[in-house]
Amino acid sequence: MGDPELRSDEKVLIRTQGVYVKSIPFEGILTNKRIILIDRAKNLLPPKEIPLVTIKEAEAGENAIRDQIITLSVMAKTGETRQMILTFSRQA
Repeated sequence: MGDPELRSDEKVLIRTQGVYVKSIPFEGILTNKRIILIDRAKNLLPPKEIPLVTIKEAEAGENAIRDQIITLSVMAKTGETRQMILTFSRQA
């Protein structure tokens, strides 16, 4: 699976391996427009996209085993706010 297509006004700011969502590993790509999560390990899941404009709140912290986390409050298409926790494993 290659890189996702970027829009004409979009650029990659940073990318990293070892971003986990619900224990599933992804490569995380932050652009100036969205967060893209790509399943590079198994290539089974389609890429997940989080447009930056839908992020209402972001809180940094760490979990019980001291991995760094970011808890995002994201506005869903239904209008409700959902939480998504991105975990950055120290072992990755």
